[in-house]
Amino acid sequence: MKAKHFIGGLSFLGLCACLEQPQGHCQVAQAQGEAHFVVYEAIVPMEGACEKENLKSERVGFETYQLPGKDKISIAWRTETLQTRFDMAREAEVWDSTEEQEQSLGLNVQAEYSSRPDTENRCHIFDEKNPADSQRIRWPSKTFEAFEIPAKEPEDEFSKPEGPKRFPKVTYQYEWRNLIVYSLPASPGQLIEGEVTYGVKEEEGALCEGQYRFVALWPAYACKTDDDCTPSVRGKAGSPLNPDFAGFLKCHFEEGESEGHCMVTRPPAELIQKLAK
Repeated sequence: MKAKHFIGGLSFLGLCACLEQPQGHCQVAQAQGEAHFVVYEAIVPMEGACEKENLKSERVGFETYQLPGKDKISIAWRTETLQTRFDMAREAEVWDSTEEQEQSLGLNVQAEYSSRPDTENRCHIFDEKNPADSQRIRWPSKTFEAFEIPAKEPEDEFSKPEGPKRFPKVTYQYEWRNLIVYSLPASPGQLIEGEVTYGVKEEEGALCEGQYRFVALWPAYACKTDDDCTPSVRGKAGSPLNPDFAGFLKCHFEEGESEGHCMVTRPPAELIQKLAK
């Protein structure tokens, strides 16, 4: 995961205020600037020239919201992959302020959300517009036109000048399926799992497409060793992760990176079943 700047919370979603819900209702862990850390496992990986485009891990921001005059709860989320590309285009000043806001809102996936968990503490995300296939959420493809970031002068005598960088036109496609948010008092929406088909196409090249399972843990917390993922307990300093996950956390690294993010070592359903006892 290359990008380190990720905006979570309402400022990045641009939606209505999130919901404060009592225990027993479906929730999703959320806080200003906090996102879930997502690890992808390939079901059908991209291969050959497309291999470099495979999803591996990233941060994803989730929010629940309720539109004025509506009774139903909705949920929205945005991936770091899209946020990073948006930030680069914004840095290049390719839009005016009005278009920039429209482009930002266009990065959000929006869907309906269960009001209460089922008997297995699962809350479902579904597409009300397609009731016959409600567990599949087709996100409209997003195209970023080619743009260039101008050259930069060195900030000091020790820095090197940066030449102009051109970013090609690129189109992203997502199709999300079987998304489950686990919600119970001991873990209110801190674990999410599901599947996604992801596609990316640069310039006039071929579409690269892969299918993945994923598990998300909240909050995304950077680490360098497994010990860094030890939660705070009984006044002992540690990570902000759920203390009930202690013993089931590890530091997940991508190849070539010296810093990782904490991730669970057990399937979410198993952890939730343990907490529910």
